[in-house]
Amino acid sequence: MIDKQELNGFYIPEMTSVVCKSAAEMVRVMTAGARRRAAACTDMNEHSSRSHAVFLVTVEAAHKHTHVIRVGKLNLVDLAGSERQRKTNASADRLREASRINQALSSLGNVISALAENSPHVPYRDSKLTRILQDSLGGNSKTIMIANIGPAQYNYDETVTTLRYAHRAKAIKNKPVRNEDPADAKLREYQAEIERLRAMLAERRGAERRGAERRPRRATKKTQPEPESGQYLVPGGDRCWRSGEERSGAGRSAGRGGRPRRHSRSPRAVSI
Repeated sequence: MIDKQELNGFYIPEMTSVVCKSAAEMVRVMTAGARRRAAACTDMNEHSSRSHAVFLVTVEAAHKHTHVIRVGKLNLVDLAGSERQRKTNASADRLREASRINQALSSLGNVISALAENSPHVPYRDSKLTRILQDSLGGNSKTIMIANIGPAQYNYDETVTTLRYAHRAKAIKNKPVRNEDPADAKLREYQAEIERLRAMLAERRGAERRGAERRPRRATKKTQPEPESGQYLVPGGDRCWRSGEERSGAGRSAGRGGRPRRHSRSPRAVSI
């Protein structure tokens, strides 16, 4: 069973992961895996590989200051060669192995053709090999394919098939991006959103401040001075203050009928 993973691309329950701290340790692990690979003798190859081999190298790097963890992986894949039964004279177990090898290679060829033609459906699930190589072929990766061909006339058909295989693979266009820990990526996304909102808020406040500066100021009304002790406001005419003594004198000067006379600013003659 092969499960899809967000970061590593795939997960196989029987797969073994070994932590290596140097390139020498990694080579020892790869050599140990190669010893477990099945091989047999056929009429075309004395040491014919009877299976495909995938060696996955995962590298994690943490930034010294930001502590952002980036993850990269390298798939080293050795595909078993396509075999024609009439040339290998395989039988029994060797024939069944060749049949499975050719079937996986055929599925890989269909995937490469679909990716090269930008087909909406890519048949990754047709074989375990294409499931494992899904991210390497059409995912977030850069892929290098090395095609092995033979110069002999006897291998003409196999050489043409291999070159067509490589030509279709060359047409695949991937756009890889940097991988990082999902938690760090989400944190960086939130930080960018906060900075964007802060910039919007600062721009809004600046616009309000500029609008307030352009707005004309309203004229303030002049306030009347407060009356001093013993003064009152004369009604009518010019607004001015008179002393309390003038008010008492005005109260004594009354006209006919006992009505008080209104003060006037024009001169008057008074006979005693």
